[in-house]
Amino acid sequence: MTIAEQTLAYRIALSMVDGVGGVNGRNLMAYLGSPEAVFRAAGTQLMKVPGIGEKLARKIKDFKSWDNVEKELAFIAKQNITPLFFTDRDYPERLKHHNDTPIIVYTKGNITSNPKRTVGIVGTRNMTEYGKMVTEKLVQDLSAHQPVIVSGLAYGIDAAAHKAAMQNELETVGVVGHGLQMMYPAAHRPLAEKMMKRGGVMSMFNSSAKIAPENFALRNGLVAALSDAL
Repeated sequence: MTIAEQTLAYRIALSMVDGVGGVNGRNLMAYLGSPEAVFRAAGTQLMKVPGIGEKLARKIKDFKSWDNVEKELAFIAKQNITPLFFTDRDYPERLKHHNDTPIIVYTKGNITSNPKRTVGIVGTRNMTEYGKMVTEKLVQDLSAHQPVIVSGLAYGIDAAAHKAAMQNELETVGVVGHGLQMMYPAAHRPLAEKMMKRGGVMSMFNSSAKIAPENFALRNGLVAALSDAL
């Protein structure tokens, strides 16, 4: 394993520890310097970090999912996925202004990490013809300002926003509530593939993460954090 792969392995592992979210992850890095140092630290050192009590320190020390980490490394390489850790230069600057955003995100396609303007467009899955028309008109009117259109790749308004962005030659990013090993809904896989040419997909979840309803609420938070206007 190269040094770069080893560094990435520790970053992924840290993101897999239950209870290490954006706030705790940043605090651990601020006090200990690197994910590797976090895993090598004694429990007493970990508990000196704000927010890291005995229970979470024990979870870090007892972390045993290294097989999943190795699988993630292989998956990332095979699928041409770009993982962005919050200390990376290309980690979206907009996410750094929100403490609760993930310490690592996974992207695929040709996504501009820090575009000049972003607009999030989300809405009902049960879209009416009027809703579709308004979405398309909104994107068309915005196109003169060249924003990146951010949405959730769901049925209805989300899909309409992504399609309208491509029709107006705008970059568009779909933030999904699952790992990039799948596409939900599956019917939107062709849409996601088209988006890769100018934009792509982003997730805060690795490919071994379990799919749960609460993931989509977290996804919505990521859409909001990435958007200058929503």
